[in-house]
Amino acid sequence: MKVTGIIAEYNPFHRGHLYHLNQARELTGADFIIVAMSGDFVQRGGPAVFDKYVRTHMALSCGADLVVELPSPFAVSSAEDFASCGVALLDRLGSVDFLCFGSECGDCLPLLSAARLLLEETEEYSQLLQAELKKGASFPAARQTALERLYSESGDSSLSALVSSPNNILGLEYCKAILRQHSSILPITLRRQGHGYHDELDFDENLQGEKSAYPSASGIRNALRRLSPSTSSVQLFDEASVHTLLSCIPQEAQNEFIQAKPLWDDDFSSILNASLLSVLKNGDSASPVLSQYGDISGDMAQRMERMALDFAGWEGRAAQLKTRQYTYTRANRSLTHLLLGLKKNDLRSWKEEGYAPYARILGFRKSASPLLSVLEYTSRIPLVYKPARALESLESSALSMFRQDLYASHIYQCAYQQKYGGSPQNEFTRKMMVL
Repeated sequence: MKVTGIIAEYNPFHRGHLYHLNQARELTGADFIIVAMSGDFVQRGGPAVFDKYVRTHMALSCGADLVVELPSPFAVSSAEDFASCGVALLDRLGSVDFLCFGSECGDCLPLLSAARLLLEETEEYSQLLQAELKKGASFPAARQTALERLYSESGDSSLSALVSSPNNILGLEYCKAILRQHSSILPITLRRQGHGYHDELDFDENLQGEKSAYPSASGIRNALRRLSPSTSSVQLFDEASVHTLLSCIPQEAQNEFIQAKPLWDDDFSSILNASLLSVLKNGDSASPVLSQYGDISGDMAQRMERMALDFAGWEGRAAQLKTRQYTYTRANRSLTHLLLGLKKNDLRSWKEEGYAPYARILGFRKSASPLLSVLEYTSRIPLVYKPARALESLESSALSMFRQDLYASHIYQCAYQQKYGGSPQNEFTRKMMVL
């Protein structure tokens, strides 16, 4: 039995993801594909546009055999921790042979070469990195400049291009994680097709040809947001806009996409403001208390304290934190860590425990029953089918992390209920997806 793993967010699932699934199966000869997917909050910081059950259904409808949830603390973390958690989760299942991911370069050899260099962290690289950080550059920008200079000095200009594209950077982190964890998983990469990561979806373009066939998830999100009234699903858009959006979504997932209702960062503004006030109320010295949370530096904590009573929305608070040194994504992640109560000490402890102490199964295809039977024997971590049973069986740090996952999803469901109403849902009443 050959098993291929994919680490994804599917935020939302689109035709490029379908292409990835199909190519991953063909290239590796996989009998089954396991997707390790972010839950209700994602790596860029903030909520997923659709909840994890909607996105699981879309993935399974389009060919994924099993979807497991990336633990929430690292689903909303840096690219390095996101990748490390995904690799650890797939590796600990004990049956994954390949990790297939997209990249701009489409070649694993230079990615592995760069990964080894970063893991060695030579003195020359460290000096170049520190020099850029002292100039006030953000860490991603500083690392990119340091690597470009290092590679240009060695005469290898092809390697310097690796660190200038988002999917290459994430692929580099996957390779680093595989090497660092001494995993037997073999990395396989596909060249990214279609729109770039940051490209917008043009509603006036004729959606034909390779580029238009594979739009970016961020482009779809931005288009969806521009069209989405405050309390509607895709069903209420005008016909032409619906047609354009649906052209980006695989036919098998279109019904789920149409019925789903999106959430945006600002839908969590009230909960975020309440979280900030609660933290400041309970602390004797505001800045040290705030800086206990992941991705919040000392100066960010001071800025948050000064502006605590502005009662800005989520996006307003992110704008307050963004500087030359701190990217908008970093600002978003800092707010997400505060919202979810993710403290640096806990994150450090969970890292030391290996990132992924259990595998929460969100859904599977009935045809994947043989895979589940094998995983019951090969997995080095518990397989979680039902939250209530996990609360009884998990111990120590695994239990504390799982409670954190439940909390994150309940925060998401709270915001959804506040915006759309309807019958309340929670992690104990939602059923695992079986297609």
